[in-house]
This record gives sequence, structure tokens and C-alpha cells, in this order.
Amino acid sequence: MLKNDKYPANVIIHWLSNKDTALYVGLWEELNNENFNLTEYREIKINEIGTSSYTMSPKQWIQRTNILL
Repeated sequence: MLKNDKYPANVIIHWLSNKDTALYVGLWEELNNENFNLTEYREIKINEIGTSSYTMSPKQWIQRTNILL
């Protein structure tokens, strides 16, 4: 199990930065959140998810896509 006692928020950032997690959360939000910013999510999906430099914090996800975390 991933653990970081000094910076526990990094565990969530790492989880959200995983390609499979990002695609799952995006699909769930698309199906269940009428306020989901699908245009922004598609930009993230095409241009960012899966790249070696891709990272996403919960705050970034909320601000960019209006998700229901």
C-alpha cells in the first residue's frame, strides 16, 4: 500500500494521476454528474492523461471539470 506520512495528500494526487483512475472517474462523472465539464475533461483526456508528466490534484480536478468528489 502506498503511504506517505510526511505528505499524505500526495497519496491522493498519485492515485488521481493514474491513467486508469482518471479515465474511470471521468466516465463516472460523465454518466452521473449533469454539471460535469465534459469539454474540459476531453481536453485533459486527449492532451494530458497518459503522458509521463501528467499529475492531477483533487483541487485541480474540481476546478477544471466540476466533479462531485
